[in-house]
Amino acid sequence: MLLALLLAFTGTPAELVDPRLPRRLEKANVGRDGASAATAYKVDSVAEEYQIARKLGVRTHGQALIEQDGRMFDMLMGTDADGKDRELWFDISSFYGEAARGILKAPK
Repeated sequence: MLLALLLAFTGTPAELVDPRLPRRLEKANVGRDGASAATAYKVDSVAEEYQIARKLGVRTHGQALIEQDGRMFDMLMGTDADGKDRELWFDISSFYGEAARGILKAPK
């Protein structure tokens, strides 16, 4: 868990993230290709975004935060093994803002 938080907040390059995907992550994304918001990969952390990019052979060079239809998405921009530009969309609604809420929560 601590490793996932460190990866999420340090912007660790994709090549340093473990390329193996947890079985839960593979099952949650059957039939999704991440090419758009409608087919965005469902993830529980930024580290998982980079795991998927690595597994797909996409070398990332940019990231954007996008709100669409009340949901939050990260879009990673990168280049695949064939040199083609790729956009990978990730639905981050399940965890977006949690870290900020925890940091900003007033002590009791």
